[in-house]
Amino acid sequence: MSKPLPPRRKTSSREAYWREMFNDFSALESDHAISGWSPQGLSLRMKSYVQALPSLNLKPGALVLDLGCGAGAYSRVLGEAGFRVTGVDYAWLVAGQARRRTTLKNVDFLSGDATCLPFADNLFDHVVCIGLFQSLHKHREAMAEIHRVLKPGGVLCLITLNRRNLKAVLDRKLGREEIIVVEGQSQARLNTYDPKVFQDELAEVGFIDLNRRPVQIYPEWLNPVSTVIDLWSRVPALGDLTARSFMITGTKPP
Repeated sequence: MSKPLPPRRKTSSREAYWREMFNDFSALESDHAISGWSPQGLSLRMKSYVQALPSLNLKPGALVLDLGCGAGAYSRVLGEAGFRVTGVDYAWLVAGQARRRTTLKNVDFLSGDATCLPFADNLFDHVVCIGLFQSLHKHREAMAEIHRVLKPGGVLCLITLNRRNLKAVLDRKLGREEIIVVEGQSQARLNTYDPKVFQDELAEVGFIDLNRRPVQIYPEWLNPVSTVIDLWSRVPALGDLTARSFMITGTKPP
């Protein structure tokens, strides 16, 4: 993260905790800091998405929703590629900062709730959602909303945190998870997800052609061996064991 956080923090709701934190981050200068990532973390997630983008077969001028857009880094990449992009973030100061940082006429930003999106049914050709689900209290509702606003044949690309990652498993077993206190109840600050269960939940919502792969997030000193890490990740069991995150793509049935 961009600044240290206390191990425990009392809050009225999970959403209030994350909204307050990201609104604070909106005063920072860099895309990665506003989004709550390290420079390396944002770079590796961006690399994974850009590599996946051609396989999504988006048509020129496709209408894209960047859900949980943060400072707008993905929105600008998509806008520069000629797509029409709406970035949405539930931290209103972050959405405003993203708008100020963007000069592209085919990209706009607004504040909104992933579990109740302010859009008509069957609107977007593509939804990209990177780093949002770690903060959600009602993730199944967000999945349903993404499905609702996609056009038939529209495609989702989502990256979230891997619960089966060895470090995450050890942190839970050793009591090292960061904790927040929501209305007196302790819970993990970061939501993590079992990749197979998450994929099954997307299928239950109605997505088809679901594909999943690990997204490795590693320190900069390992960059020289990134090719080896990529090869390692192609073995599903090893990828699930070592990758901090995973990517899922899927399609709304035509």
